[in-house]
Amino acid sequence: GMEEVCYVESTISENAFWLVLNSWSSNPQYLMKPVKKYKILAKSYYQDALLVHESFFDENHEEISPPESETLKYNRIIYRRHLVPRLVEKDNEIDEIIEHNIPNLTVRFQPLLEPSDCSSDLKPSDLPFFYPKVREFIIRYTPISSSTCTSPSNSTTTTTTTTADSTATTTTGLEVDNDISKITTTQSQDSSAHLKPPSKNSKKSKKNSNQPSTTETIITTNNNNTCKISIEAVFFDATTYRNTMKKVGLEVLKKLHKWGNRQDEGGYKKHAHYDQILPRDYYIDTYDRLKAKYKFWADIDSVSEISSGEADNHNAGDSSNINNNNNNIKEKGSGSLWKDAHGGLDPQKYVYEEIAIAAYLVSLWELERKATNSQKMQTFVDMGCGNGFLVNVLRGEGYIGSGVDIRSRKIWSLYNESVRQSLKEEAVMPKEAVYDVDWVIANHSDELTPWIPYIASKNSSSRFLVIPCCFYDFGCKFSKNDTRIGKYKTYLNYIDHVASSCGFKVEMDTLRIPSTKNITIIGRTRDITDQNILDSARSLLLDHANFSTFTPRPYSQPYVPPKRKKP
Repeated sequence: GMEEVCYVESTISENAFWLVLNSWSSNPQYLMKPVKKYKILAKSYYQDALLVHESFFDENHEEISPPESETLKYNRIIYRRHLVPRLVEKDNEIDEIIEHNIPNLTVRFQPLLEPSDCSSDLKPSDLPFFYPKVREFIIRYTPISSSTCTSPSNSTTTTTTTTADSTATTTTGLEVDNDISKITTTQSQDSSAHLKPPSKNSKKSKKNSNQPSTTETIITTNNNNTCKISIEAVFFDATTYRNTMKKVGLEVLKKLHKWGNRQDEGGYKKHAHYDQILPRDYYIDTYDRLKAKYKFWADIDSVSEISSGEADNHNAGDSSNINNNNNNIKEKGSGSLWKDAHGGLDPQKYVYEEIAIAAYLVSLWELERKATNSQKMQTFVDMGCGNGFLVNVLRGEGYIGSGVDIRSRKIWSLYNESVRQSLKEEAVMPKEAVYDVDWVIANHSDELTPWIPYIASKNSSSRFLVIPCCFYDFGCKFSKNDTRIGKYKTYLNYIDHVASSCGFKVEMDTLRIPSTKNITIIGRTRDITDQNILDSARSLLLDHANFSTFTPRPYSQPYVPPKRKKP
């Protein structure tokens, strides 16, 4: 049957409890990080046993035709959702029922999965690796009357002890906000997939692994607490997963307390706004496809040369030539050249970041073609292309384009001949530069960054995408800093202003890339198309920036850190 696993006393309001649990029900990744994709299948509203309204969700997980709360009476909400794990080849997909029982102040989570064998009973092994190994669990909110609260000077301690699994144990300390309890728990080693990795002090904790295997929770209350939030579960048997569920449960309650207090203080203000332009699942599908196709570039250690058996005839947009060449690289290796080209740095950071950016562009361009009923692949130029890997991937997907950089890279020699010919070592003079392409793109383009929308605006059919990183103005370093928002946001606002002045309707999105500078600025449509007006606007921008002349950065030998000698 259902039994209490753990609890804490908290200060969150009932309204905050429901706001947080509604958010978690609509966004599974908030509670279960290993969920890669999900779909809300339905959201049903009940008055007792009577269904009074049912809503469905679009591809952006937005509720279609939500009920009018002023007229609709209901006391239960049931979500049905489908969860897809990150490692789909190793883990099960799963359906899940989430029931919000408003009178009882409970939220019940129940997995729906067919047993792996012919038996009718569900086993822990049938559940995905990231999902709690229980039949179902409940998060409960229980108000505490003021008369039962304890004063700080006479605080009480409650200790609960249960029998642990007969395995070695590891002691882990959890620090909870001062408003609630200090929690210490002893946990069995049958940890679930989404627990945090061992701390630096894990070696010290192993010394205590021979201590008695018990689970102890110490909760200290104070007179500010207004409720008890708890987790209850139905376990498969008397021993499996109990210690791990207690540890996971305490982490969940700690998070619920933190999020609930933010709601009571006016709500959490989100800083990173993902999926503003592309549907999340659409992008992830594209990323997975490109990652599987190009990830070998990050995994190879030996140096190679291009196979001399390459075909002589290379069409600029022929992805088959590039893919054939990729197979040659797989066999011969490329990792060492990556390290040489980037001062000894690990190629994995660059490879996966460029794949993520390529996936964003490919998804954006595919949706653009669908919206315009066009079959023509977009053309592009990558300003400040650096290692050229983004050009390599985009051309491998059939797009026609080129890359420009002030100096070549050793890694260029590994690409297909058609890609090598499209990578140009030259200094761009942006005031005069004009490119007859559909898209002008740039990532980490340094002093060219403010020029990207400027250049794109000269061609009436060009759009642009830029990922600002280092802070440059038109002819010098960018020095302004609004201390209320920080220099990075100040610079983003400046590039937004430049793009708007050049006639573009500006859009911003946060990319899923391993970088702190992960906001992209995009211009797909225009407010101003008259080139005479745009000429005046561009001149005004340069005047305000006190621009006189553009001086390309002089060539400098990339820094290679010295090898460390073993003592």
